[in-house]
Formats: sequence, structure tokens, C-alpha cells
Amino acid sequence: MILFDLFPNGKKKVVTFSYDDGSRNDIRLIETLDKYGAKATLNLVSNWTCAEKTLHKDEIIEISKTHEIANHTKDHVWNERVPLDQMVSQVIDAKNFFIVCVFLLSGKVLQFLSINPNSAGGFV
Repeated sequence: MILFDLFPNGKKKVVTFSYDDGSRNDIRLIETLDKYGAKATLNLVSNWTCAEKTLHKDEIIEISKTHEIANHTKDHVWNERVPLDQMVSQVIDAKNFFIVCVFLLSGKVLQFLSINPNSAGGFV
């Protein structure tokens, strides 16, 4: 029998947290996660980042020291309503924005999880 330790300290079960869009209200959640040593992934929409009600660059950089930052597209479009080429552009444009802003992206998260095989949602 082959055993693999997939998680630190040989844990067999874990809980994961992710939160979307980077609302300024998330600061309280982040503080609570930090207090208990929990980690999460923050899924950011590049065109919403640094707006009045969203996290600002310095806050995101600070959060990225203890949590993952993921690309949640440029405009938070509906996958099933967008042609594949536009969806690819959404992902690449957002990735480039975050690279320029010196955010280290940990991954990519598509929104709505709806699937239409004739649209960008078909590749989810």
C-alpha cells in the first residue's frame, strides 16, 4: 500500500477558504483568519481592484504575505455569455494588470461556474 502525505504534518483532511472580489469588508475576515492561523485565497477582479469599496494595492500586497491571490478575470464576466477569445482576453488582461502591480498570483478562478459548450464557459 502506497501512502502519500498530501498535506502538512500528515493531515488527511483540510478545510480551504476562498473569498471573491476583494471588498473592503474582507479586512475583518482576513484579520479573523490571521488570528487563528487560517489561510485563504483572495480572488481579485482587476478592474475592480483599488476602487472605493475594494481593497487597495498596499492592502493586497500585505494580504499576499500570508494568503494566496488569484486572478478572477478583468471584468467578472459570465463565462457562458462570452466567446472563448474574449474570455481568454479577460484572463490575460487581468494577469498582466496584477503582474504590473507586483501581485504574485497563485491561480485563476472562474466565476459563476455555469457551463455552455458553445462559449467560454465550456472550458471550465
